[in-house]
Amino acid sequence: MKDLLLDLFDNSAKPQVNSQPHNSNPQDSKQCLPLLAMLHAGISYQPLAERLHQGMQPSALLNSPSCLPSSVAELVRALSSKSHSAWQQAERSLALMQERNIQLLLPNDPCWPQQLSPLPQAPGWLFVQGQVRVLAKPQLALVGSRHASAAALRRAAQLAEQLAHHGWVVTSGMALGIDAKAHLGAMVQGHTLAVLGSGLANLYPKRHLALAKQIAEQGALISEYPPTEAALNWHFPARNRIISGLAQGVVVVEADLRSGSLITARWALEQGREVMAMPGSPDNPNARGCHQLIKQGAALVNDAEDVLALMGTQLASPLQQEQQPGSALKGLAKLIWQELDEVPISLDALCLRLDRPLAQLLPVILQLQLDGYIAQQGQWLSRA
Repeated sequence: MKDLLLDLFDNSAKPQVNSQPHNSNPQDSKQCLPLLAMLHAGISYQPLAERLHQGMQPSALLNSPSCLPSSVAELVRALSSKSHSAWQQAERSLALMQERNIQLLLPNDPCWPQQLSPLPQAPGWLFVQGQVRVLAKPQLALVGSRHASAAALRRAAQLAEQLAHHGWVVTSGMALGIDAKAHLGAMVQGHTLAVLGSGLANLYPKRHLALAKQIAEQGALISEYPPTEAALNWHFPARNRIISGLAQGVVVVEADLRSGSLITARWALEQGREVMAMPGSPDNPNARGCHQLIKQGAALVNDAEDVLALMGTQLASPLQQEQQPGSALKGLAKLIWQELDEVPISLDALCLRLDRPLAQLLPVILQLQLDGYIAQQGQWLSRA
């Protein structure tokens, strides 16, 4: 998989849940343990995945390695020795799966997300922690920059909440920035799925342990990597194909030209998914990736109404009538709010625009900050 991705793209605690594992019969460990051993032995994912999609089971691959490419078959044959270190690693991983209610899904499982199976480079297995049933629900992916602007973070949360309100599961990657806000917004109204670039017992980023616990309770955490696997750079472009593959469409909220979100959009295009991008200020370098996608044919979307229209869903009246941010403000506070946008402006510039002295504006600015309407960095102000 690593080599495949490098060729394709030249340009990357422990939550507990109360739900019981979907896989609970004795046959599960007979399939899970051989698969874990092969993964811990460093065997290439793609040949294994192809055989599993053809109906073979991991135990059969272990007993009949001749069906695999010769270089892979030799590595599988080496596992005939139970003293191979991969078996010990597999045993530890299986114990963690049982301890943390991590489930293994294979392509022949009734809960397998069928939208993945016809895709090129489809995963051959998924480790899932949480509500497996959510994987079968209609999904939209929201992705974007780890270093997004305050305005983009706000838009991501609002968009996710509104999409979840209309029955869409919001899928993302639990990264910092846009991903995290999308998960949080979706959980206000519904479900969310997080596809990770690490194993489910070695979560990344560590600062999102609490978020991961919440996602596992209101949706699911997903990975194709063994539970103890660390997050490696090349894992993230690989996991992006699963994010886009699970979803019917991908919305890039904000991204610069080097963002991994553009890889997700590229996967979505190859997979026949709808690609959407939200425009930003031309002065914001974090929006240039979205602008490039729009130039290349991605659908321009400004809000949930645009996304739902593209996906064939009508926006319900409660959202159409929803109060807009800042609509409750009056007087000088409203004037200040109207002058601000996602692109920060200086205090001096604000004084000039409003033709008011700084001493008159400062108390109102402070109150707007305390109320969460605006953000200030030094002498620069923007909407929060």
